[in-house]
Amino acid sequence: MNSDVVSIIVPIYNVSLYLERCILSIINQTYQSLDIILIDDGSTDNSGQICDNFATRDSRIKVWHRSNKGLSKTRNFGIERAFGKFLVFVDGDDYLAENHIENAIKQMYDNDILCTGYTKVDSNGNLLNVRKLKCDINSKHILHSVCCKLYKTEFIKTNQLSFYQINPGEDILFLFRCLAVTNKFAISDLTGYYYVTNPNSISHTIYNNIDQQIEIIFSQINHIITDYPLNFQKEKEQISFSLIKIALFFIRHLSFSCNSKADYKHKSRQILSTAFEIIQLHDLGKPNYFLAEKFSTNIVVLFCWLLFKIGLYTPLVPYIFRYRK
Repeated sequence: MNSDVVSIIVPIYNVSLYLERCILSIINQTYQSLDIILIDDGSTDNSGQICDNFATRDSRIKVWHRSNKGLSKTRNFGIERAFGKFLVFVDGDDYLAENHIENAIKQMYDNDILCTGYTKVDSNGNLLNVRKLKCDINSKHILHSVCCKLYKTEFIKTNQLSFYQINPGEDILFLFRCLAVTNKFAISDLTGYYYVTNPNSISHTIYNNIDQQIEIIFSQINHIITDYPLNFQKEKEQISFSLIKIALFFIRHLSFSCNSKADYKHKSRQILSTAFEIIQLHDLGKPNYFLAEKFSTNIVVLFCWLLFKIGLYTPLVPYIFRYRK
């Protein structure tokens, strides 16, 4: 057994169709020193029973059953109970390559966070695409998902980092808080985290009051940048890029929740305006082109910046994503 234990936190809610594959991928890791935390967040299918069955087979597994609290509180519950030197989040419908943890540990060195890429598959495991990052990229521009990362548990707990009770956007706020308090992070070319496009997952939900949620998220981001100006000033181009990308992410989700095309156009313009207001307030300037990003994402972000500079982003940006109802 290796001496450095890795705590793996798996929040679970009605993912019985995928859960066995997820848990098997964890217990069969080539890196065996694991603290496996399965949290059944009030599932109404047989996810809880699947967890209990695995716990009888593997002493590394600890299972908690709770009434439904939501993803953020469930992850916070897991953080409180993690005792490993390192910490990983895995969603209950995703899974890992068998050597993913071992390879991540080898690349962690003395960093607080290791950001990897991922492999995107459909619910049957068929390959959709691979997001491979560049190891030599040295910037705070990292993927906004808290999964496909390895954290030092001491770093998380010492800085009292936790998830804000909001959705969508809880991952974004958590990572902004992480990046505000450390410069010790690494970017890896690993792609052993398998992200499953489950049509019933939380990322495909139509959110209520999403525009109010977005307002809170941008307000929180603004406070974080204000509280840690030196940390974020060193990475101005990366943060500028992230803010525009976040705005576009929200606009895409917003298109499912608006009552009309006119409502969608109005709210999407407000979202991007807020992002640019924060960029201007903190003098973050022009976003960079990042090799760690998909070509299409770079093009859209830089196109939005160009529209902003010539004053045309307000009427044109809503057409980047079509209104879907």
